[in-house]
This record gives sequence, C-alpha cells and structure tokens, in this order.
Amino acid sequence: MPVPATPDPLPAQPLRRQEAERRLRDAILRAELEPGERLTEDELAAWLGISRTPVREALARLASEGLVVIDANRGARVAPFDPDEVRDLVELSRELVLLAQRLAATRASDEEIRTIRSCHDRRLAALAAGDRPGVEAATLQFHMTILAASRNHELQRIYPMLALRLERVFRVTFPEWFGEAGAELDEGILVALEGRDPVAVVEASSRGWDLLEDAVRTRGEPTGLPVAIAAPGATGGPA
Repeated sequence: MPVPATPDPLPAQPLRRQEAERRLRDAILRAELEPGERLTEDELAAWLGISRTPVREALARLASEGLVVIDANRGARVAPFDPDEVRDLVELSRELVLLAQRLAATRASDEEIRTIRSCHDRRLAALAAGDRPGVEAATLQFHMTILAASRNHELQRIYPMLALRLERVFRVTFPEWFGEAGAELDEGILVALEGRDPVAVVEASSRGWDLLEDAVRTRGEPTGLPVAIAAPGATGGPA
C-alpha cells in the first residue's frame, strides 16, 4: 500500500486515535489513498509512527462514516466508488442541500447572512493568495453556516452523515468547486440568500449540482469513479 508523504509525529495519547483518524480521513478525501486501496494496519502504523491499536480504532471510525470498508477476511480498504451508491448519494444530497438553502433564505438572521458573506470573502482572498487550505476551510464553513441557518434540526442531524462522502465525490470529480468556478457558483447562492429569495437560491444552487452530475458521468477513471453512471432518474451536483 503506497502511503502519502510522512507526516509530523502524532501527539501523545489520548489524542493519537483522533489525529490518526483526521490524517487518514484527509488522505482519503484528497485521493492520496485511492478508492479500493488496501489499508494495512502495520503500514499505516509505521507511516503515522504509532501502534496498531489507534490505527484500528481510526479505521473503525472511518468505516462508520462510509470512507473505509472493513471485511473480516480481507481487512480494510478505502471505500470504492460504486456507480449506484454515488448516484444515490448525489441525488439525496442535492435535495437536502436545496432544502437547507431554501429554508435559510427565509430563516437566516442578518448576522448569519453576514457570516456567510464573510466566509465567501475569505474564500476569495484565499483564492487570490493561492492558499488552498484557506479556500477549502472557507468553502466548507460557507455551506455549514447555511445549513445551521435553515433552523431545521432534523436536517442538521441527517446531512452530516452524508457530507464527508459527498465531499470526497466533489474533490475527486469536480475539484473546480474549490476554485474560481465554485466561488462564482456560490456567489450566486449568496446573492439570493441576501435577497431572501428561496426561488433564486434554488436556481443558483442547481447550476452547480448540474455541473457535478456532468462531472460524475464523464470524469472518474483516474481515481476509480465510473466513466459514466447509468442513472434511472435524475441525479445531482454541487451546492
């Protein structure tokens, strides 16, 4: 199993499992550990500079998030991209995100709208500076603030269960979402939110989701996504 570049030493217990989990999650989301790749506890422990126990615990946690598959006979591997699962994930996520944005357009406080604008401004500044981690952090906060502003507690409970797997699809299939193209799409969402217009926010967001659908259908071969997803019914794309 090829592993990413050696990270800094992990902190002392009890934070080792959480830090191992974070670093493995990041490597999977960024496709440094590719879909379907075997995850050997000994190799991961050597890479992270820790014992196998926190590695095993981290893998179990990532399995609960849908990023790792653990088989009793074959061990752990990075969850592959299954065409039907990707279709279903994007389809459901699209509806949930559009609902959150539609609700936020009428329920968000003025302070929340200002926070969303601030996230977007930080994203633009990070883009201009070539600060990829800053772009990613500001982008994710932008969308999580909209989710919070929906004031729908069930939606806030359910969506995070899908968010990491959806983020992985974005990173692998539509990396432009973390670039200028994504910033332009989110500017449209933000303007609609500032105008308190739920119809306009759905129209603006749907443009991004349509682009993700196209990307999923045409781009996945280098990292294990299917070249085309045969979908009985509509699928979606980015927020």
